[in-house]
Amino acid sequence: MRVEVKGRRALSFEEVVWELEHRDVMPKKIPTLEWMVQGLEAVSLTHEEIASCVGHDLSRIILVAGTNGKGSVAATLAQLLQSAGQRVGFYSSPHLESYCERIRIQGETIDPDLFAHIYSTIVERTSELPLTHFEILTLMAAWYFFRQEHVDYAVFEVGMGGTWDATNALPHTTAIITSLGFDHEAFLGSTLVEIATNKFGIIPHRSDTNRGGAKVISGKLPEELLSLQRNLIAQRECMWEEIPPDSFSVDHDSSGEPIFILHSTYGTAPLALKGPRAVENTSIALGAFKALGFDPSSHLHALFDVKWPGRMEPLYLGQRKIYLSGDHNPSGVESLCKLLEYFSYQTLHLIVGVGKRKNLNGILAPLFALPDVKIHLTVSPFEGRTLDEYGDWRELAAHCDPSPEKLLEDVVDFSNTKDLIIVTGSLYLVGALRHYLKSRSSSPSGSASKWSNSPP
Repeated sequence: MRVEVKGRRALSFEEVVWELEHRDVMPKKIPTLEWMVQGLEAVSLTHEEIASCVGHDLSRIILVAGTNGKGSVAATLAQLLQSAGQRVGFYSSPHLESYCERIRIQGETIDPDLFAHIYSTIVERTSELPLTHFEILTLMAAWYFFRQEHVDYAVFEVGMGGTWDATNALPHTTAIITSLGFDHEAFLGSTLVEIATNKFGIIPHRSDTNRGGAKVISGKLPEELLSLQRNLIAQRECMWEEIPPDSFSVDHDSSGEPIFILHSTYGTAPLALKGPRAVENTSIALGAFKALGFDPSSHLHALFDVKWPGRMEPLYLGQRKIYLSGDHNPSGVESLCKLLEYFSYQTLHLIVGVGKRKNLNGILAPLFALPDVKIHLTVSPFEGRTLDEYGDWRELAAHCDPSPEKLLEDVVDFSNTKDLIIVTGSLYLVGALRHYLKSRSSSPSGSASKWSNSPP
């Protein structure tokens, strides 16, 4: 379907995707939010106009930054707000299968035809600006949330860093910081202090807010960042709350899959997400929910409804369960290794693809060190390393194949039902195999969890 837009031939969704993917990924002028601010003004979304859309309460516009866990925290907070009867917009990146996944309201992805229409509207009004791929998408999300649908709350996952990320051009007074580690060092810095300084850039100055200082909610910060934190609190006159991770226990469903049970000050509840890091992320989301004025104890049931695809997500190829876990930096891999302690298996098969710009040794070394593991290397879509670019790691791998789909089929064929199969190393690889698995398989019957009313 095409929707006519004044002054330009209407584009189909497929044509819009092609245009987006041929836009610059990085701004021509770095670092700056200049073009993004001009873009917001061009589409009549100035700070005052956005503020009026949320009742002049900018705490309802929430930015979530961090190295790992920002998507999980944002998805959990959005689910909690929906449980409280709020209409919630959620912007995230990257997508796994479709660009529409990046822009959601009430958990529902934007319709492809509407996506194409909004893109055309934004492009028509900003044609003189050299906006990047991500800046256009951020403008589209803002238009959808504040012009098209008028949400009560808007949760924006920061793309990369914080200070110069396109989302930081949006007015907001709630900032969430998740776990910090090393990733994108070429852009964010080579030390944790440098990386944190960039990510803390989403905390607005008091003078930029329209009522009091900003609210900052974070996990427990490393000791080396405390001086930076104290300086920011003084400079920006913000209220900063650190949320320690809650305790948890582990149960198992009928298939033996671990279910993490949160034990918080608000009560006990099973989590849809898995692992100690999931507990940490959920604790941060609950802390943010409370800071926004809600009672978490009344909405703990929503934690089992959180959906965040590609994060230890089980899908099936025939009767074989395949887990998709898009861990793409050393911190993410560390979380995966801790989570695997709660699984039982005979042999662990890891299908791994790593991007060209990623820390290869930091990702592969801990994976090869796991007990009873066989590593199968492949080529991830979008800037994935070729098999030759794995160097000596290729010689240590059990199998290598440039085709992720063929490699997955082969691993399923020669492994047995007591083995555990996980795809990891890249969200792009996870997205490609997620699409492949959904097109090939369906969940087996009779494997319902005692925590759920339906089969997986």
